[in-house]
Amino acid sequence: MHSHSHGHFTRQRRTWRGTPQWQQAQERTAGYDKADGLAYRHEISAIHLTILAAMRAGVPATDPSVMDLAEEHRAPDTRSRDEDPRKFLTS
Repeated sequence: MHSHSHGHFTRQRRTWRGTPQWQQAQERTAGYDKADGLAYRHEISAIHLTILAAMRAGVPATDPSVMDLAEEHRAPDTRSRDEDPRKFLTS
């Protein structure tokens, strides 16, 4: 595993382990193989590059195109869930 990915996973595990959300994610990704992981990383990397280009072009974060990019960024994580991802934002 790439060190950045490993560090991200370690932080996520430390934050979320023991929660229903962690268990759900573990169950959902248990069947993923290497190709699934690579496809996910490529998709996220492409979105990050598009966001970076918008930032470098000075597009404000409140611009509708940037808001659409934020939704695209969340899409890979939420497309296989049956629930509203906003519920994770409430405390």
